[in-house]
Amino acid sequence: RVMDVRRKRWGIRKKLGYFCLRVCGTCAGCADKLCGEAPKRGPQLAAAPRTQADYQQLLDGEVLLNDVVEKLWPSISEWFRRKLKDELEPQLKKQLLDIVEFESLSLGTAPLHLSSITTVLRSEDWESETGSTIKLTGDLDYEGDGEIVVGLRAPGYTPAGGSSVGKVALKELRMHGRIIVELAHLTHETPWFRGIRIYFPDAPDVDLTIDANVFVLDTFVDTASLVKSRVLRALKEAVASSCVLPSRLTIEAAAGGADPFQLPAPRPQGLLRVAIEELPGSSSSPSSSSSRTGWATRLFQARQGSSSCPPLSVSLGAKCLTCKPGDVVDFRVDDLEEQCLAVATSGDKTEPVAVVGIAEIIIEQSNMPSSAINQAEEENAQTLSAPIFQTSLSAGSPIAVLKAQWRPLAESTATSIAEMLSLGPEASNWSIGAPHANAWLLFVDVHHVVGMPSPQEGTEHWVAVSAKLRGSKAPASEQESAGVVAQRPARQGLDALRRLGALRNLEGLGAIANTDDEGYLMSVIPPEAWRLLLGQAVATQGVVKDGLDALMMHPFCIMLDAQGRVQDAIRETEVQFVVKRPDRGLTQAGSSKHCVVGSAIYDAGQLLTKPHFSDDLQLQLWDSEHRPAGQLRLRLQARPLLPLPCMPFEPEETNQSLSHQIGQFVRSRSAAWADRLDIASSSPVSQAPLAVGPL
Repeated sequence: RVMDVRRKRWGIRKKLGYFCLRVCGTCAGCADKLCGEAPKRGPQLAAAPRTQADYQQLLDGEVLLNDVVEKLWPSISEWFRRKLKDELEPQLKKQLLDIVEFESLSLGTAPLHLSSITTVLRSEDWESETGSTIKLTGDLDYEGDGEIVVGLRAPGYTPAGGSSVGKVALKELRMHGRIIVELAHLTHETPWFRGIRIYFPDAPDVDLTIDANVFVLDTFVDTASLVKSRVLRALKEAVASSCVLPSRLTIEAAAGGADPFQLPAPRPQGLLRVAIEELPGSSSSPSSSSSRTGWATRLFQARQGSSSCPPLSVSLGAKCLTCKPGDVVDFRVDDLEEQCLAVATSGDKTEPVAVVGIAEIIIEQSNMPSSAINQAEEENAQTLSAPIFQTSLSAGSPIAVLKAQWRPLAESTATSIAEMLSLGPEASNWSIGAPHANAWLLFVDVHHVVGMPSPQEGTEHWVAVSAKLRGSKAPASEQESAGVVAQRPARQGLDALRRLGALRNLEGLGAIANTDDEGYLMSVIPPEAWRLLLGQAVATQGVVKDGLDALMMHPFCIMLDAQGRVQDAIRETEVQFVVKRPDRGLTQAGSSKHCVVGSAIYDAGQLLTKPHFSDDLQLQLWDSEHRPAGQLRLRLQARPLLPLPCMPFEPEETNQSLSHQIGQFVRSRSAAWADRLDIASSSPVSQAPLAVGPL
């Protein structure tokens, strides 16, 4: 009782101290007295803030959020353990011939820490509609005390027999990066937002250490380092595929009312074109280049031949490419405020030698004066050009030049897209690389496939989407979705009812027919009713009786070229959809060959006649013998890119007023993007190239 009284008194004194700090400020003497030391025999409590800076930090929410994370940490650790066990262990078994097994997985007791937390309310464009989203941004620092123990088994090991030939303990998992949490699509219904998104704008730094006390039988092979590298690579790939842009970890908070693709797959904001170019005079014979001082060493000259620049690793979001001088690549940009372009040499990929933010490139292009429209130097003026050094210290002479251009995506409104499609062919040109490449984007949202013939329930199916010009044999672009298990409609419906907890209300229903509850529901409810329940209504014709359904829910973003006007390119494009399944086995990865279940072709020119240039439809699938093979539900939308800032246009008919109107239109679009970054349109222009700072 005495201890309870002391705890209550200390809690009252602490609350009163917070009140005094808020009303009187930190100079109040009573605040120091009320917020004194806790009794020695009392509980361990966090000390009250003693300065205005401490109190401001409390107001910023860092203490509150980190306290919530600490209390949630046991649940987060258990989720992490299941994720590694279910996803990473099968990958390691494939790479190491089924000789590895996770014996213990734990994140430990030390939680992650969030700092530099900021919040902003921003608008989000989706299918001609605009919504509001609360965006929380912070720095994630995690240095855990957990342990991952990987057991090495002898070939032919079974749980009942066999023995362990070694163990590798991986400790001190470290992860550092910028993390974003979004409360997406605010509504007037509880919980006042549609869902939660969690993602990293760019890939975080992940590392592990090997425990010194490990036992490995084969001392001639560094098995511990091999296991560490494989586990670390699999861990990085899992993080990149699940929660590094464009992928997001999403949690739906309010059921119904929102587009199923709106939360996990919002549209990108634009494309960034990157080119790696050699400095003038750097490509020469070995005898002449070796006489120059300050350039790459002879070692790199021997490796690269006539090129003095080593291969560079260029990354943005989850996409990382190895580029050599002369390469031009396009990156999708989903968060222009937070994403950065990182460049690293092939010998030191962990430490970028240069980092530049997408926002800096936009500022450089948006600050062009209107007088630059007709200047001959306009190509260099609207292109970011910065030197790349051998190390992050920017010491010595540069080894290459980085060039980058940014083009935002046209808004989803019909007016914005129509304005872009009405422009001449020069409006879709890039000034570096191939001028006509990747001038517009085709978004394909595949919902589901129903009524497919399949030899066995539980077989994975996937969709391949390819786009090509009419009459062309080779596709311009081709992408595949991940494999999804196909089931009968009744099984999918029961799984959905089980997730909602509705099956508890139907206990004992099977006693009517002397069978179990699930068997009775599957027998009395027809497949069409189950599909209606799941929102998969289909026509009675064109599907296989007792066929299988697969809930794909996969978004595609296809970059396509435009040799002339964008609308002419859209009119001449055909999109082919092919549904596949493995030739042997049940999984996509378990079979090297596949079988075609059915295919369909869509004429992209139809999008030009649809509202908002978007079409929501069901396509009939046909097999190789032209028999119905199911129906595919999907949505397509064509979106062009905005022109480069101050790009000169040559209309088909010489008209100064039209040229003036186009210039005004492009400058207004550039100013709109600059306003999103809180940049004044009248800011002075720096004639010097934008410097790329080291990390």
